[in-house]
This record gives sequence, C-alpha cells and structure tokens, in this order.
Amino acid sequence: MPMRSRALSDEGRRLYLSDAGRRRSPNWARRLVYHLFHTEYDDRLCDVVCKCRQSTQALAAQFCRSDIRERLEAGIMHTIRLILTRDRKRVKKRHVLRSFRFFRDVMEQAHRYQDHQTAHMMYLALTHPAIANLNLKMRKKDTELLERVGQTYGEPTYSKHVQFWRSVRSDHVLPSLIAFHIYITRRDFMGRRYEADEAREMMDIFQYLEHNPDEVLPLYSQKRLTDTKVIELSKKLKYLI
Repeated sequence: MPMRSRALSDEGRRLYLSDAGRRRSPNWARRLVYHLFHTEYDDRLCDVVCKCRQSTQALAAQFCRSDIRERLEAGIMHTIRLILTRDRKRVKKRHVLRSFRFFRDVMEQAHRYQDHQTAHMMYLALTHPAIANLNLKMRKKDTELLERVGQTYGEPTYSKHVQFWRSVRSDHVLPSLIAFHIYITRRDFMGRRYEADEAREMMDIFQYLEHNPDEVLPLYSQKRLTDTKVIELSKKLKYLI
C-alpha cells in the first residue's frame, strides 16, 4: 500500500493534536497486522477525529462563556489558514489540495459519527471564499459530500439543526455549537426570547455530562483571523502544480 505524504503540518499537529498520541498494543503480532492495513494518514485522521470529538464535549460544557463566539470563529478561520499554509509559510496549490482533502475526510468522519460541531466547522472552512475561489480540482464525490453536510444544518438560521436536536436522546450525538450560537443570537435579536432560552437549556445539559476541560483543542484559543486576512493568504498562493 503506497504511503501518503504527511497530512498535517507541525503547527496543525499542535493545534489539533497537542502532544497526545494514540497508544499501540504492546503485542507485536497485533502491531504487525495493524500496520499492514493502516497508513500514517489513517492514523493521523483517526487521531484528529477523536481529539475533535473530545474537544466538542469539553467546549459544549463552556457554551455559556462570554467568549464562545470568538472561540468558534477562531476554530473556523485557523482551519482555513492551516489549509492555505504550512507552518505559516506559503505553499503550492497541490499542497492546499492535499490539506483540503484531509480536512474533508475529517468532516466526513465527524459527520458520520455525529460530532456536528467538528463537521460543521470543517464545512464552513472548506466552503469559505478563501478556499472556494482557488477552484481546486474537486471530485464529484467531494461536491456531493459538501452539499449533503451543508444541508444538515439549515443555514443561515440553523433552526433545522435546533429542531433536530429536540429529538436527540443519546449522549453520543454532539451538537454544532456554531449553529446553536447563531440561532440563539438571531432569536434574541428578533425578540423571540422563549426560543432562545429553550436552545440555551439544550446546551446547559453539557455542563453536567462527563468531560475534561483540558481537552478543548488549542485551535479554539487562537486569536481570531478576519475574512480579509485569510482571503489575502489565498491570493498570495503560488499556483504551481
């Protein structure tokens, strides 16, 4: 099986994985079989998806914090930056495509296992004008996946996701904090306080579920980048294949 090139830059590993890694079985035979069918890419993808899920649980418990908007936006914008650069250096277009496909795979896995915060964050990063305007060579399945994930949340009001959440009865399903925050903000602005308070109560439960506050990804603690900044990064790309 051919090896794929490294999926995350050093900075990407820091923001998404911190210094944690998955422990392997001490049994050499199991390790041998494992590595016959798994690549470094598979390992890194699994690590990121798992860390993102743990982070969503921890961040959901902090939904009432006054800086939640800035943290959620930082997650989106710095994911875009990681796609467009490698350790803060400009890259060629083929490297951007490679990063795009990695984060698309993260989105797909997160959506499949109902970590909606991670899936939604990846969707918003991958469809941002800074990425979309590059006209990357997307496959039909990429376009179909983005459309399917986007339809899940019902932007711009996100009432579809909140309506879905009313029927959730499992701790395994994790909400899109992005969708809930925007929904609540819009309902408050419209004076529909009952609906806003109902959505807040849906999020309040996460304070009492098991979580580790230290598992919030460093990604969410970065200073938020502006749309203008990431679009400038996009325009400075080297368009060599």
